[in-house]
Amino acid sequence: MSFPPSAEKADSWPELSTNYHATQRHPSLRITLEPLLQPGHPKVERYLTDKMPAMMPQGGGQQPSCFDRIKMGFAMGLCVGMASGAIFGGFSALRYGLRGRELISQVGTVMIQGGGTFGTFMAIGTGIRC
Repeated sequence: MSFPPSAEKADSWPELSTNYHATQRHPSLRITLEPLLQPGHPKVERYLTDKMPAMMPQGGGQQPSCFDRIKMGFAMGLCVGMASGAIFGGFSALRYGLRGRELISQVGTVMIQGGGTFGTFMAIGTGIRC
């Protein structure tokens, strides 16, 4: 059959109550969708009208303090700096030929340095914006 059906072949298309693959083996699983598609059907109307109301925000929408913003800026900078320190420090340590404890120590040092530096600058930038 072609899609979409033409007007003369509309009678040959299966109805919505046709058995699906699983229902051909178990007739008790027959699914009938045709009544649900009618606009005045009570289940459809209930779904369209009885939705849960939107939640109202509680607490008055208080803004974070300037110190909270500076802490958040430092935390974001710390995460970004540590991630970049892991990438760059890992590649440079592997390039130098470090393995084992030396590799972990070098990458950890670069991560702490990168995270602290970038976190400090992000905190300063956030403090300027306050």
